[in-house]
Amino acid sequence: MWTFVGLQSVIQLFYAMDIFVFWKRVHRRRNANRTVQACIFKWLPIIPRIYISLPIAQATVLIGRYAYNWDNYIFLVFFYPVQYTLRTYGTFGLIKQPPNMETGIGRWLQAILDFLPFIIASHLFGALWYHFAAERHVGCWDKALREIEFEGCEAHHNFYCGGPPLTNIENCSMRTDKQRQYHPYSFKEMATYLNASCPINPENTTKFDFGIYQYALRSGFTRSPYLPRKFLQSFWWGLRNLSSFGSNLQTSFYTLEISFSILISITGLALFLVYLNARVQVSQKRSDRIKLRRKMQMMNLDIDLWLSRNYLSGHNKELKKLIMKNV
Repeated sequence: MWTFVGLQSVIQLFYAMDIFVFWKRVHRRRNANRTVQACIFKWLPIIPRIYISLPIAQATVLIGRYAYNWDNYIFLVFFYPVQYTLRTYGTFGLIKQPPNMETGIGRWLQAILDFLPFIIASHLFGALWYHFAAERHVGCWDKALREIEFEGCEAHHNFYCGGPPLTNIENCSMRTDKQRQYHPYSFKEMATYLNASCPINPENTTKFDFGIYQYALRSGFTRSPYLPRKFLQSFWWGLRNLSSFGSNLQTSFYTLEISFSILISITGLALFLVYLNARVQVSQKRSDRIKLRRKMQMMNLDIDLWLSRNYLSGHNKELKKLIMKNV
């Protein structure tokens, strides 16, 4: 956790410096138009820069270490992906310089840069899928505990690292035969009850449907401590479903899961169209360059013939340069 916070803070300093550079540049720029509208448009680009530099990731992780609440979830699922996307857009704009299209290396580099948004989006959606899978599992446990309704204790809060300890667990009274079957202060019996209420392998959709998160839970992927496996598997899931426009996703009736799948489908289609448009434009530019080169070669012969007919061969180089420049 502290390694993550430290690395994110170093990145945060870079974006804070960007705000300072932007402020100095705008402050030095002298503009005769001093109206309110002109000032708003002049300082408007600083808003996304401030948003990018906010320590959302660090705050989310540190708050989640000691407490879990709905605000923490909102920050992680909604605010941080937007910040990540804005950072990626700015970085992509910096590195996407037009390479020399006359060389093979330049064409390959351009193709890789055009495909880069697809790679970055796959990483983002894969990370969200991993997070939602763990949340869905905990949500099932929470639902199972609510069904047996312990009096005097809130056992569903204990699933998070920052949840309050169940100091009064022995005082929880049971009201039905089902509740007596799984006593609250027996960890083994409680685990048996939760596993039966949230079956993963084999799955039982009549009890609880995990939808698109079933594979992550059944394979033990969310419980693995091996980071490279988590990273690569999440990235592969995002890349596979973005490239297929989410056509293979079998969702449950959970609203957030359906919305997430719709977003994957729309994003995959939009990124594909953007990539296709970029490749068509590159191909068209290359075709226009080849046509122009052939046209200039033919024009070279016409200019030489014209100079020869008008007895200007002695000034061949200078006149050819001047004519070609005007053309």
